[in-house]
Amino acid sequence: MKTKIYLLMTTLIFFSCVSSEYVTEDNNSKEKEIYVFDDVSNVDTTKIQPEEKKPEQIYKKEEVIPVEKTKTEIKFTVQVGAFTSKERAEQFINQNQNKTSFPLKIFYNQNTKLYSVQIPPYSTKEEADKIRDILKNFPPFKEAFTIQIEK
Repeated sequence: MKTKIYLLMTTLIFFSCVSSEYVTEDNNSKEKEIYVFDDVSNVDTTKIQPEEKKPEQIYKKEEVIPVEKTKTEIKFTVQVGAFTSKERAEQFINQNQNKTSFPLKIFYNQNTKLYSVQIPPYSTKEEADKIRDILKNFPPFKEAFTIQIEK
């Protein structure tokens, strides 16, 4: 009879050890953990003290780091002239602005070292080409052409 009890106890201990290993293994699984919160309907919230903030927490400003613009915007414009001096470009605008309703602006190109007279840019090449075709009907703008610019 003692051997039967001993055998039964050994078997129970063995299975209880194996069971705990499986439980431990389940807890280490990579499943998403789910948090269950206790029911707090019976908690007296008048006894809860708010956490006081330290002065450095209240007045501390966050550092703002400027973000560089990584995407360049492509636009299209119509160029109606290019001049070696700004005075000559201004003279061209004064003589010809009344011949068109489009505003003429002077832009300096560092690469060519020229002052170009252009109209403000458009989002698409098709829009700029339509304006170019209209401007070519007037003699001072017959050499107008569309260019791509990056902003």
